[in-house]
Amino acid sequence: MDPVTFTPGTPGAVAGSAGQPNSQVVKIVQITPGTGGSYCGNCIRDNALVAEWRRLGHDALLVPLYLPVKLDEPMAGDRTPIFFSGINVYLEQRGALLRAMPPWLHRFFAHPWLLRLVGRLAAKTRPEEVGDLTLSMLHGEHGNQARELDELVAWLKTQPKPDYVVLSNLLLMGLARRLRQGVGAPVVCLLAGEDTFLDALPATQRSVEAAFGNHPRRGPVHRPQPVLCRSHGGAVAHGARAHPGGSAGHQPCRL
Repeated sequence: MDPVTFTPGTPGAVAGSAGQPNSQVVKIVQITPGTGGSYCGNCIRDNALVAEWRRLGHDALLVPLYLPVKLDEPMAGDRTPIFFSGINVYLEQRGALLRAMPPWLHRFFAHPWLLRLVGRLAAKTRPEEVGDLTLSMLHGEHGNQARELDELVAWLKTQPKPDYVVLSNLLLMGLARRLRQGVGAPVVCLLAGEDTFLDALPATQRSVEAAFGNHPRRGPVHRPQPVLCRSHGGAVAHGARAHPGGSAGHQPCRL
């Protein structure tokens, strides 16, 4: 499958010059894993992207996953709930009984004050210890965290419909199909040095087939189409259209 590349210029989604009004505001939802008590380069990058999109006059929102986002500058835009509570994600991976916990307990484990506390105490994630969880997340709506994905989609449906949903890294690609179907917006994925994390996974969990191969609950996985996108995010901020080809200054991602 040939890659595609995003370039500015979609009619009806064109930004004016910096600081000038746009002919039409582009609505962007940036989905970013939080790290709790430690600073994270990806969180800082994503927050800077959202801040720049908003400076250009677009409607951009940063939605954290797992734990609160810790930044060295003010958070851009309005604060939103934290989805895929790190506590619930961990428990749901441990067994079917925990995946069926009652709603009141599920909500308790997603409470911001509790996630902040866990974030301060949590140690750095080691890839070799979370291989099964990584694959489960890549399986998206058929993984053990499907309940969390349903909650995220349900919440996004209560918000103004976005023109783009942007995933912070390739390890979130399992969310893409359900997000696109449920929200009805294109899903763009940034790259953030996932190769280092993936290389540290056990060999049996590192293959493409393990991530995107057959799954016992629904057969073959649809493998997302490879695309190229501007690393600085300007194409999304200015609206985008896809066309064959690629060029220097772009990074591969998936749509």
